[in-house]
Amino acid sequence: MPFESLANCPVCHARVSLQLAWDLAPKNRFGLLAESTGVVCSVCSTKLRITQTRSVVAVITLYSIVLVGLLQLKESIPQDRTNLLIFVAALVGALMFFQRRLARTFAQVQRREGGDTVDFPLERLKHQNDSIKEPQVVIADTATSRDARPWQCRKCREENPAGFELCWNCGIAISNGI
Repeated sequence: MPFESLANCPVCHARVSLQLAWDLAPKNRFGLLAESTGVVCSVCSTKLRITQTRSVVAVITLYSIVLVGLLQLKESIPQDRTNLLIFVAALVGALMFFQRRLARTFAQVQRREGGDTVDFPLERLKHQNDSIKEPQVVIADTATSRDARPWQCRKCREENPAGFELCWNCGIAISNGI
């Protein structure tokens, strides 16, 4: 990934990926995390809060540079407004793209304080996946319950093996097909 989001755990100094947590967490219109978001260090299991101070500074600096550049450009090309508007639109589009991609690379982590309210989107996703039960496959021995006889579908008149619950040809259920 060209813009990998990695931070160092302050406890064990292991590299902690922020990529998936950043992707799952809600963001504001500037591409920054909308609420206090955290990750868990995979090495020492410390709960960490993602801090965005450097990200906010980077975004403000980026917008300031673009604004100063546009003011300079406006003064140098006052007569050609159409090209200026096209250039500004392209510049703002590129700025927003890079802001959304690069803001996460400036994020850091710090140890979660006791009173902090922090959302852990990866933990929430893990708990959601744990609560989804694997479907239990129950193989009914329909052949013995139906005396191992093939059956004929009432709809399409095709013969079906004894173990089939649905008609192989039209898909109608055995209860409707006999």
